[in-house]
Amino acid sequence: MAGLQGRDWVDTVSKLLIPIAIFGFGLMFSMQKDRSDRAAQQFERDTSYVKLLTSQNEKERVFAIRMIKSLEDRGQFPSQLLPAVQALCDGLPSDPVTQEACGIAQIEKPVVAAAKPVEEKPGPVAVTSVAPSGGTVFIQIAKDDQRGLAGDLRGKLQAQSFAVQTIQLVPHGTTNSYIRYFSTEDENEATRVLGVMKEMGINASIQDFTKVGNGKIPLGQLEVWIGDKVSGTPSSEAQ
Repeated sequence: MAGLQGRDWVDTVSKLLIPIAIFGFGLMFSMQKDRSDRAAQQFERDTSYVKLLTSQNEKERVFAIRMIKSLEDRGQFPSQLLPAVQALCDGLPSDPVTQEACGIAQIEKPVVAAAKPVEEKPGPVAVTSVAPSGGTVFIQIAKDDQRGLAGDLRGKLQAQSFAVQTIQLVPHGTTNSYIRYFSTEDENEATRVLGVMKEMGINASIQDFTKVGNGKIPLGQLEVWIGDKVSGTPSSEAQ
């Protein structure tokens, strides 16, 4: 009789536990699916932002950086977007999108770094080369026939240890020629660039854009704007 009662008790408990177990497994599956769906949605969103950030359409880049800035303001910045934002920070310093990207990168870079697990670093490695002492120069031209002149300027600046980005044609560029700097520490470098341009016969002046940079643009970035008045022939630059 006792054995029969024991089997009845086991049967009763089994009948109670089976629905609970099924419910528990179903709940776990549902939670995992929700997390997977959210991860997929975030990945799709982040991928679309990267595409917009690298777009040739300025409006699309502006939209993307504003949406990312909104996420950052809410403390929801996706760390996966940091490389794309940093790459955008290397753009034309006077571009508002570049400035916004640099501002986001300045804030989020240490946050992302702090969230990464600490890894053992290898011992110090002897440095066998010296980085260029000059800054990075972005050359803008107002018309296509100035490319040869800009190429000559690029070569002379590189000889002075400046890194020079790709020459960019700006259809609605400046009338006169300028060197723009975005940090007070770079004024001397702008003066060096001015000296090179004067040696080439390019009449230019220095513009203080530190208020535009507002501490967001990395040190060492300069812009050269070759104005519309400048002839594209290297031997006859005049304004």
